[in-house]
Amino acid sequence: MLLLLGVLFALLICIGALLSYSQQSQITALSNDIKALKKQLATQDSSGLKHSNSQARIDNAGDKHSSENKHPSFEQPNGSEQQVALDTEDVESEKRSRVPLLQRFLSDESSLMTSIKRHGLLWLGGVVLAVGGVFLAVYSVEAGLLSAEIRVLIGAAFGIALVAGAEYLARHREKFSIYSPTICAALASGGVITCYAIILVAYDFYQFIAPVVAFLLMAVVAFGAISLALRYGPLLASIGIVGAYAIPALIKTDADSIVTLLVFISLVSLSGVWISQKVSQMWLWRLSVLGHFAWAFMALTYSDKADILIWLGFTVFSIYLFCFTHTLGWSLRDKFNESLSLKELVKPSREMVGVLLSFILLHAYLVFYAEDMHIWLSAAVLGALLLLPSYRHSIFDSWPFLLLIATVGHVVMLEDMFIIEAITGRASGNAGRITDINTVFSGVYLYVQIAALAITSYVALMAHKTQRPAFWIYIVAFPITLFGVSYALTATFAQQLVYSVWAFELALLAILSTWVIFKSQKLAQLTYAVLANACLTLCLTMLLDAAVLSFALALQVASISVLSLRYKVSLPDWLYKVLLAIVMVRITVAPWLADYAYESILGVHWTAVIYPFIFLSLLIARKYNPSDSLKIWLEGALLHLIALFITTEPGYYLTGTYPSVFSATYQESVLLALGWVALSGAYYYRAYIASTMTVLYRNAALVLLIGAGIIHTDISIKHNPFIYAQPTGDGAVFNWLLLQWLLPAALIGCILSSVLQRRVLGSLNALSSLMSQQLRIGLGAIAGGFAFLYVNSVIRGAFHQASIILDTGFTQPELYTYSICWLVIATTTIFIGQIKQRVLAVKLGFGLLAVVILKAFVIDMANLEGLYRALSFIGLGLSLVGIGWLFQKLRGDAELSGA
Repeated sequence: MLLLLGVLFALLICIGALLSYSQQSQITALSNDIKALKKQLATQDSSGLKHSNSQARIDNAGDKHSSENKHPSFEQPNGSEQQVALDTEDVESEKRSRVPLLQRFLSDESSLMTSIKRHGLLWLGGVVLAVGGVFLAVYSVEAGLLSAEIRVLIGAAFGIALVAGAEYLARHREKFSIYSPTICAALASGGVITCYAIILVAYDFYQFIAPVVAFLLMAVVAFGAISLALRYGPLLASIGIVGAYAIPALIKTDADSIVTLLVFISLVSLSGVWISQKVSQMWLWRLSVLGHFAWAFMALTYSDKADILIWLGFTVFSIYLFCFTHTLGWSLRDKFNESLSLKELVKPSREMVGVLLSFILLHAYLVFYAEDMHIWLSAAVLGALLLLPSYRHSIFDSWPFLLLIATVGHVVMLEDMFIIEAITGRASGNAGRITDINTVFSGVYLYVQIAALAITSYVALMAHKTQRPAFWIYIVAFPITLFGVSYALTATFAQQLVYSVWAFELALLAILSTWVIFKSQKLAQLTYAVLANACLTLCLTMLLDAAVLSFALALQVASISVLSLRYKVSLPDWLYKVLLAIVMVRITVAPWLADYAYESILGVHWTAVIYPFIFLSLLIARKYNPSDSLKIWLEGALLHLIALFITTEPGYYLTGTYPSVFSATYQESVLLALGWVALSGAYYYRAYIASTMTVLYRNAALVLLIGAGIIHTDISIKHNPFIYAQPTGDGAVFNWLLLQWLLPAALIGCILSSVLQRRVLGSLNALSSLMSQQLRIGLGAIAGGFAFLYVNSVIRGAFHQASIILDTGFTQPELYTYSICWLVIATTTIFIGQIKQRVLAVKLGFGLLAVVILKAFVIDMANLEGLYRALSFIGLGLSLVGIGWLFQKLRGDAELSGA
């Protein structure tokens, strides 16, 4: 096996040498031609300017082969030509960014393929050298010609010799006609890999060196490879970084600890990020991030409660390294205070990746090992890390939102600790202490007050100092969120005590905001007016029930709209949209939650009070909001609210509960299907008038129709009231069948009605772009089927005391009634279709008429004999003749009028 590998190794060496010699010959010939051309041009008589330009172009042509970092062009454009070149380069860069990653790497123009074409032989030589070094290490294990110590030393000397040779060639490039650093990089890469392999053999197989020594030697090799990247290119850095991150997994020392591991990983990451900036290679930064946080999360599994300071320090260093060094510089002196748009603040970036991973890492530790003091320390450190950077650079304006999420999480953890302490105190007979007023100024409640005061003060200061929009939003978001969430999580036995303090502090904040309004202008006035209104609304919400929160949020939408118009300040639409989305989700989901099932306000079920008040608030917002595009959103929200009210309230007052999707009774299924059809109509209307998200609303409407169809498959087909006894009610006309069949048919008819489309939407075929022809035909057929079932159920119920099940048979008067009713319906349909010139209605009427005639002959007159049969036929014939005459008369009058 070793002989075969040796032959293969020698063969590769020979091939690489031949190809290298061929390429070297071509480069040498080209260099000689360039020198001759320089000498020839130098002897020509020309103007100084022309000669100078020509010489510069020649020099550039020669330098192209001495450094791969030079631009390959012969001329350097200036002035307007340089600007055009830069613009063209930007366009080309944008086009390349749209190409898939793999295709971009494998294209002929990519730097990867270009490097392979230019330096493929060199890298082949480097790989062969590395393989040779590995084989040498393997040979040192298997062969017995020399002692183990000598074999290891020879392998180490070979690796060092390769690195030294690379350095020697780099220092004497002109002597050896080396025009690319790739040759040196290939040699150095082979030497570094060989050193890695020899150290591992000496440590793992022969145990010649102690684990600590092996660790240090591997670290020296890794950091040496990283530093060599400055001379030979980024490949050495990648080898060094990967090797350095692999050291803790390969070598186990007796002094293993989280501190040692995190310090070593931090040094490796520091080197990787520094080199990535020096050589301008983003992939080295990504490699460092991957190794850094992979080891950090792995170390988290071996941590304990005493390591809080270690993890806080590691978090600070990680944010500094992966976020601040790129934006603020290594000395943190860079500054940028211009406002950035929301899109720029939330788009993926190095800063966002670094802070999110550090944020998740620290809170993962807190979830598993948190104590009261740990949370306080973490809050202080995060407050400084996430608030202060925005003072230097506006790219960090989105970071306070992460702090808001963190503080809410801290409140949740501290509240759990408070509840556990309260339970323990009651068990030990100290229940009086936890309901004392001092409780509100300790633990989680003290945390809320300090966090709200400190953070709100800082963001207010930043808002007034920088006038950046994000901080005006934080002024309202932080205190309202912290006080609201903390009260919602408060245990029942402490709510009254907490409310008394919270209401006082919120009222004080509202008074202070009102005072600031008179000393501010425009955006500041609007912000503090919203804050004052939100504080008072939150006080009322806490005093009443949780369901009032949805109304409070809707009231905020209305108040902000009115205040925006009053102070002539336009707020971004996304702020309203977020509030609207929260309100819509809450009022849509809440009726089916157990906590809201029996909640009431002033003795009335909460939806009957909250839904109308929310509707009124959104109607006010629709009237006063200055944004035309947002008014479309508000109209959609109003329609959704109407459909929800129709879905929930009738069901609750008729059955005592809201309709349940998975365990619904017959009556609940009827109401649920009816509500979904109504909601689908609202969404189709919303899809037509909305300028954005049309596809989303259209798909939502289609899903609701499909859901209603699934329900009707059960209640109208599988368990049809004509076949199975269902509690349809005691009335023949006004019963559950009216909700099951007639109202859905009417709603579908309204959706498909061209007359209503023209009056409501302003277009005769407004829904043609939203519904396919097949869908409209299918919905029309379903609506007709529902109408047919309802009419027959009314007739059936009139003759059988509201029982429509078919097992009881038919009476002769009942059969006649079916025929007479449908004869009238068919005739009316024909006349209306003729008058309105609706061909489809005329055809439908004649179809019904044919069915009625067929029923009359086959069923109704089957049991008649003698004079009764003759009179029946005569009456039917006279009716048909009269209908035909009237139809012709109407058609003739229409034709005469048209002529």
